[in-house]
Amino acid sequence: MRQSMGDMVDDPQTWRAALASMDLPACASDGEGRLVFFNAAAVRLWGCAPAKDARWCDGLNMYRRGQPVDAATCILAQCIREGRNVEESDIEVVAADGTRKRVTLQAVPVMRNGSAVGAFAFAYESVSRRDLELVRGRLTAIVQSSDDAIVSTDLDGVITSWNAGASRLYGYSAEEVIGQPVSILIPECQGDEEPEVLARVRRGVVVDHYETYRRRKDGSQVAVSLSVSPMVDESGVIVGASKIARDVSESYAADMVRSQLAAIVESSSDAIVSKDLTGRIVTWNRGAERVFGYAASEVIGKPITILIPFERLDEEPEVLRRIARGESIEHFETVRRHKNGSLLDISLTVSPIRDRQGKIVGASKIARDISDRKYVERQLALADQRKDEFLATLSHELRNPLAPLRTSIDFLSANPETSSSSQRSLEVMRRQVDHLVHLVDDLLEISRISRGTITLKTELLALGTILQDAIDISRPLIDSRNHHLDVSIHEKDLMVSGDRVRLVQVFSNLLNNAAKFTEPGGAISVSLQSDSESALVRIQDTGIGLPAGELSSIFEMFTRLKSESSGLGVGLSLVKSIVEMHGGTVAVRSEGVGQGSTFTVRLPVQVSPLEHVRAAGVPAVDPPPTRRLLVVDDNRDAAEALSALLTLLGHDVSVAYDGMQALAACEQSVPEIALLDIGLPGMSGYDLAQAMRDRPWGEGITLVALTGWGQAGDQQRAQEAGFDHHLVKPVHVQRLLQLLQEPRRIR
Repeated sequence: MRQSMGDMVDDPQTWRAALASMDLPACASDGEGRLVFFNAAAVRLWGCAPAKDARWCDGLNMYRRGQPVDAATCILAQCIREGRNVEESDIEVVAADGTRKRVTLQAVPVMRNGSAVGAFAFAYESVSRRDLELVRGRLTAIVQSSDDAIVSTDLDGVITSWNAGASRLYGYSAEEVIGQPVSILIPECQGDEEPEVLARVRRGVVVDHYETYRRRKDGSQVAVSLSVSPMVDESGVIVGASKIARDVSESYAADMVRSQLAAIVESSSDAIVSKDLTGRIVTWNRGAERVFGYAASEVIGKPITILIPFERLDEEPEVLRRIARGESIEHFETVRRHKNGSLLDISLTVSPIRDRQGKIVGASKIARDISDRKYVERQLALADQRKDEFLATLSHELRNPLAPLRTSIDFLSANPETSSSSQRSLEVMRRQVDHLVHLVDDLLEISRISRGTITLKTELLALGTILQDAIDISRPLIDSRNHHLDVSIHEKDLMVSGDRVRLVQVFSNLLNNAAKFTEPGGAISVSLQSDSESALVRIQDTGIGLPAGELSSIFEMFTRLKSESSGLGVGLSLVKSIVEMHGGTVAVRSEGVGQGSTFTVRLPVQVSPLEHVRAAGVPAVDPPPTRRLLVVDDNRDAAEALSALLTLLGHDVSVAYDGMQALAACEQSVPEIALLDIGLPGMSGYDLAQAMRDRPWGEGITLVALTGWGQAGDQQRAQEAGFDHHLVKPVHVQRLLQLLQEPRRIR
């Protein structure tokens, strides 16, 4: 777009009026070389005005050494192109009437932002002093009004002129610097620049837009763009230098920031891509080449959808909508396609790009390849799934043999012909089977145990009995090392609320540690007493003791004594976790190495102790009504043991060992309650339940799944198959009797 002279200086009327009043021929040109002003003296010189929109010297008859001057070699073109004063004396002007006059032409550029945006030109034969002074005055006004610093020096580098722009840029007034060496503006580290500049000026060379630093009066440095032109006297001898300096600090700093950011972007291992609001790729760094396989030349200008799998194409419109609203998207995990067609797991962060006015014009995307991490996660998930499947299968296989053991113990305990001495043996067997059952349950909760989230099965317990159970478990180790064990239980019926197996685990663990770290023939003592609110259990030994530095860390996970040669170091950590879950505390005390150790467990006492109930055998409940029962299990020991127990309790029991036998038995006599194993051969327990429900007589039967599969999904599947209850082997006799007494349905 054409730029008028009104854009060159702040007050076009002023310079137009000044030039119009001159007797000196003068004209003005815009930045594209079009003549925008021609005064009356110039019209008299040429005998006519130039054609409208004449360019440079088109339409003006001028000759240099007899050759016509064209637009390219006109001094106006040179002045604007080089941004400096140009003067030529050997110019012949041919007026409209054919008159020839020799004149001197002088062109002065009008500068804005470091570039010439126009020029004034003057022609004179013999100029009066008044006219010359007027020209100098007008040119000086133009120089003084410039935003740029315009400074002149002699060939020794001494400052000879200083405009207002220089005062604003450098902080010095003209009086402070004229006559001073220009080196006062040059930082010490760049002191070798000025001699080189002056050497080039002496050769008549122009220095254009040289970026460097200069020093202000206050000592700070400023980035400048410097243009230096030789100054000549009337005889054409170079006598000094004209310097135009522009403050480029902001643009220089911005360029530095852009350069640094560009370097960071290019060196990033992540893919950094920008796109416009239509989804077309605008920039593409080397990280993007590494991640996606495309070179920048292959993708810039193409839609970002070339990276998106077909089934995920609906993601891009939503991303663009959110960007248009000014939202950012952080760490969005998705899938993108490589150039070779393979799929990549990536983490994507998308941010809006705004222009200088704050308008959103595009989006910046940072994509990180997380394929390796996702692969590891999938492998871990698969391993975790396989672990869960293994534990579920293992617990099922362990429950199957435990079921007939538990049922047989219950049968013998309930049989009035069993002697009292046998009852004591059965009690020991029952406790150990219960312990095994609880441990099997833990196989399914092993991940929760590792996270410290053990589920307690609480009941009212006599702490003396718990201690005795723990002693029974640890007795073989204690006896094998020939230790003397002293047991002092003052309050046998002291009651606590807790998980029997877990508390036995706590005290047997502490006893085993005492036996393990006490030399053969040593002493171990166990005591139980209480204060107003707590039960105190102390386990003391005469063993190796603990150094003071290990007392604070002994209960931390994976902590082992320096003297230990085996073990994972988790036992005492589990002791602490279990005791704290019961609302208690555990502490250790030792006088030092070789002085033995004392572990003290404090547990809250049950405020209202209940009368001790019989912990073994069949609970004392009212006899349940007689039921017609069907037991279906391919494990004959389990089926027959359960049948014997239920028969002893007065029920009418039939037994079947597979699904077809069960259906046939039901056709002969429909049971009230059917106890079905799930893992039956041929027809599974689920299939059998559905087949029974489909029969006319099947709706009224209470179906109970009796199985070793005890996960939540197994319970859900049993309910969907038509079961009313889901019991996990080995079933506790009390739970079974409760069900037989009131067989409420769960569906």
